[in-house]
Amino acid sequence: MNNSEKFIRSTDKNDIEKAMSIVATFGGTKENLIKIKEYIANEFCELGENRNLYFLEKDNEIVGMVQLILKNADGDSDLANGKDIVHVHALQVSKHHHRKGYGFKLMQLLEKEAKSQGFLKLTLGVDGDNEKALNLYSKLGYAILKESEGRTSGEKLFICKNI
Repeated sequence: MNNSEKFIRSTDKNDIEKAMSIVATFGGTKENLIKIKEYIANEFCELGENRNLYFLEKDNEIVGMVQLILKNADGDSDLANGKDIVHVHALQVSKHHHRKGYGFKLMQLLEKEAKSQGFLKLTLGVDGDNEKALNLYSKLGYAILKESEGRTSGEKLFICKNI
């Protein structure tokens, strides 16, 4: 990480606007963005209790974000048990910062942070047809933990890595 980059843990439920600044780079209708904001606000209710939020900032601009769910991600203690397994959620890099290595960097920083908190394994969910994400996670050393029916037509894969 260079001097113009910061990895910031947020405990402020008002940081929803920072999160929305990333989401908004992908466009969408006003109605859709309102629904996404409501969804994120619901997730933010767990900040500091069961969810940690991190931003990657470069030159005072938020370029990406990611969350850690500490226990019972998707209602499944195999994905996060609050002891030694934690679940990565909602890794996003703003659209105009794609293909610049920020997703990779966010994951590396998150792995280091999780390890410093005493976690031994990271899990995450990804749709089986999301080749860009699968390539990223493969480069980082993640392997398939299990498969389940996903929210989209592609299968949802749960992958993990010992850290």
